[in-house]
Amino acid sequence: RARARYRSCPKSKLGLYALDKAWNPAFPIGSHTFSGVGVAANASSTIVFVTQRGNTSLEPVLAINASDGSLITSWGGKDVAIAPGPPATWGAHGLSVEQCSWPCAEGTPFPWFRVYIEDFTGHTVRSFDGTGNLIATFGMPGVAGNDTSPLQFGSVADATVAWSTPFSEPVVFASDGDGGTANRVVAFKASVPPTVLWATPAVYDNPHSIALHVASGLLIVADREQEQLRLIRAQDGVDLGAWNCGLHLGAEGRPFGVRTYSDAVARGRARDYLFVASMDNPQDGKFQRISVLDASGLTAAAGAASPCAVLQTLSIEPTEYSGPHLLGVDHATGDIYAALVADKPRSTVLRFKCVDC
Repeated sequence: RARARYRSCPKSKLGLYALDKAWNPAFPIGSHTFSGVGVAANASSTIVFVTQRGNTSLEPVLAINASDGSLITSWGGKDVAIAPGPPATWGAHGLSVEQCSWPCAEGTPFPWFRVYIEDFTGHTVRSFDGTGNLIATFGMPGVAGNDTSPLQFGSVADATVAWSTPFSEPVVFASDGDGGTANRVVAFKASVPPTVLWATPAVYDNPHSIALHVASGLLIVADREQEQLRLIRAQDGVDLGAWNCGLHLGAEGRPFGVRTYSDAVARGRARDYLFVASMDNPQDGKFQRISVLDASGLTAAAGAASPCAVLQTLSIEPTEYSGPHLLGVDHATGDIYAALVADKPRSTVLRFKCVDC
């Protein structure tokens, strides 16, 4: 198997990101087990959407003002499934935001984006406007499977969305398998009914998160139980192998969340980052971190042999917080949001400010 070339960078000197200790999101009292997070931004405001699984007496999707952490609204209770337990928990796992360049949710207070919830209990991916009005349902609610006609999901974990135009549907790439037997990645056009473009075989073991690297046209999958980052060609679903980049996955935690961030040119240099949330599973407080990787050398031609570098390691203090589950990125600022899923010592959402953007 080809190994990626990577170089070690002096983490302490770079200082790309820092924990924003002043940001304190005002989650509803009693909400906990925060799972997914996504960011929607326009010229006037930035909203952080968060899924909470732990309290079914509260709504599963929370909208937070990024500026001051105040609660804007909550929704999703009539559409997200509940696992009976005990204790009963919401199925809202991953959360993805499609930031549109056109009013893709017309007639709402937030016309410039759509929110996708990956419901691993209900086996669906559902799209909503920013106030929680259901737009479309993909998959068969309450029915687990791995069929593509009709489209089914088996404990779907996460998704990434290739943004649409006024003349095309968005393409959704879903990592299908947090438990269950699907253990695959599925690409589909978010039309009604959906058009499945391709689906991989069940070759992964809990593909927990997925991100699209736009410049290379590759998908990056956090294959959690196989302790790898896998590369997939977005155009046809071909797996190009494991791309480790010197993270020492397995010995130092398993990958839980992946997200990308790229900017054209800032301060005379291109920015092209991959963020990887990792920790031990079961959680023991060890290796709770977010790794900031230089992904500018990633190409489809080189695949898993593409060069990469660890630019910074953001350690999460285990005496204060639980480990990072899934990630969200503000594409306007480069800020990272990390959903901390375990209740002990504390489940919340942390923000890491990009101090060099």
